Amino acid sequence: MKLIIKDVIQDVIDGAKSYEFWMTFGMNDIKAKYRRSKLGQWWITLSVALFILVIGALYQGIFNADSKTYLVYVAIGYIIWLFMQDSIGSGCLVIAQAKPFLLQKKWPISTFIYRLVYREILIFFHHVVLVPPLFLWLGLWPGLIGIFYSILGMLLVIFTSFWIIFLLAIISLRFRDFSPIIQSLLRMAFFATPIIWQERNLGQLGEYINLLNPFGYFLKIVREPLLGNSFPQQAWLVSSCISVGLLVLTLCVFASTNKRIQYWL
Repeated sequence: MKLIIKDVIQDVIDGAKSYEFWMTFGMNDIKAKYRRSKLGQWWITLSVALFILVIGALYQGIFNADSKTYLVYVAIGYIIWLFMQDSIGSGCLVIAQAKPFLLQKKWPISTFIYRLVYREILIFFHHVVLVPPLFLWLGLWPGLIGIFYSILGMLLVIFTSFWIIFLLAIISLRFRDFSPIIQSLLRMAFFATPIIWQERNLGQLGEYINLLNPFGYFLKIVREPLLGNSFPQQAWLVSSCISVGLLVLTLCVFASTNKRIQYWL
């Protein structure tokens, strides 16, 4: 078993070494999608900006939220949610879509996970450019410590995304009905995650759902420091445990299925 785990870890290392491949193709994935549009990939940023402004204007009064912090609350929450949602949603099919490459030569499976994560990071950077102008417009400043904690939180989100994509890609390759299930769960998770609503007056059932929702903890470790709140220790503890658990589970699943992935393609 130790030898198998060692082979799995070597796959992850070899995949990282193929950075020229996954960085090039990750960038090309975005360019290909918006090749004939004049704004190019900035269309996705424009759509996010419109969502933030419309939702912020509509729901601010409904939730009786502070006019300054609520818009930032929605903006940061939605941008992080898009990264998690798109990573997980696309990740289910990442190995299946790599079939032409995997049938030609023996690639490290992790290469295609890196490709997807890199692509989503690039899209995230397109979205995050909306946040500084929003802070300036509203006259808010999170402080250097808040920015530092938020960056650390985002790094943990990216790290965790890598392993959950890896895990879901293997499961979805073996069970092709798994991907639509994940897509449905993600749509429900959007409404169950504190993105446009705030954590207050949820009721007993709402508090219980919020407690069991892992997405909320990852939102907190990135968003709370930028809102000037204290360091979210509980959210960091839960998020770290989830991340480590996914890492161990993914390594075990990949170790037991690595030899069969070629046949599942």
